[in-house]
Amino acid sequence: MRVGQEPKGIFASGIISSEPFLALRKGRTYHRVAITLDVLLNPDKQPILTLDILKTGNLAAQTWTPQASGISIRPELVDELEGVWQDFLNPE
Repeated sequence: MRVGQEPKGIFASGIISSEPFLALRKGRTYHRVAITLDVLLNPDKQPILTLDILKTGNLAAQTWTPQASGISIRPELVDELEGVWQDFLNPE
């Protein structure tokens, strides 16, 4: 999820490919997971799934611009988000 600058929205997808592990950064320990991307778009050169789309219908119940990283998609929205993402990637 790109939230710092426009365009804001989803530009990648993938699967978690590791068990959680601890990582050290700037003197603090964080929980991390490795991911394997199946889609990676360049938000500066390609269209992305924008906040305008994500803030419609049931998906509007999700917080798309959190103040911190590491949030989860609400379980009841996962299937719908996957469908919207696939429709975005493969318009007919």
